[in-house]
Order: sequence, then structure tokens, then C-alpha cells
Amino acid sequence: MKNIKRNHVTGAVLVLAGIFFLIQILHFKKSFSWSYPGPRAFPMIAVTGFIVCGLGIFFEGFSGKEEKTFLDRIGWYKMTGMFALTCLYIFLVKYFGSLVCPTFAVFIYCAIIARGQGEKAGILTRILYALAVTAVIYVLYVICFHMKLPRGIITGF
Repeated sequence: MKNIKRNHVTGAVLVLAGIFFLIQILHFKKSFSWSYPGPRAFPMIAVTGFIVCGLGIFFEGFSGKEEKTFLDRIGWYKMTGMFALTCLYIFLVKYFGSLVCPTFAVFIYCAIIARGQGEKAGILTRILYALAVTAVIYVLYVICFHMKLPRGIITGF
């Protein structure tokens, strides 16, 4: 048991979660086709990411690199802050819509992640990154997939 590292556990959990969700996705009624990817497309991409990244993380555990402390006090604060922000995002997207909320959420996520790191991204860099992520989400959903994003009750867009 002493040789099991955090990377082994994390990788195994990701692979098992990927397999579990893959089994769930295979129960979807509508099958995949190139003309209409259907409801399986995005979950399949995510499941593939879970399994591939999980395998990569698992095998990285054999590299012999020294592991850092997993969650110290600041790490717990970051994780709690990101969970709280996600809950707040879910609540506020109804009122402010899918153009305003992701921009602010990505900006705050970047600030939380950068806190305590040696390299800090400037405010302008975080603003540009948040705007770029929101633009990519908009282009993918509205222009490429012809889907509507939720409009905010307060903002109207």
C-alpha cells in the first residue's frame, strides 16, 4: 500500500468515472451520426477526456517524481471558493444569462487559481482570457451548433 501515490488514485478514479459515464451514455436512445451528433456527442468527448487523462495521470505516478502536498490550507480555501463560485454561477446564470456569467466566473476562477502561485497573471490578461472563453462558448453553441444560450432575466442577453 505504501507505493500507491496520489496520481495512481486520481487516475484510477478518473478512468472508473469515465467508464461509468460511458455505460450511461450508451443507454441514450438517439445514436450518433455525422449529420446529427445528437445528445451523445458532448458526453462522449468528456468521457474520452476522462479516460485518456486518467490513464495519463495514473502512469505519471510511476515516473518517480517527488509529489507535492496535495491539499494544504490554501488548497482547501481554493477548492471551497471554486465550489462556492460554481454554485453561485448556477444560481446567477438564470438572471444574468450565458454571456455575462461565464465572463465573470472565468475571471474569478483564474484569480482563485493564480492566488499563491509564483506567477501571477495580470488583470488585463485575465479579462482577455475570460472574454475569449465566453466568445468561444458563444461561437460553438450559437454559430456552429445553432443552439440558443439561456438569456438572463435581468440583462436580456
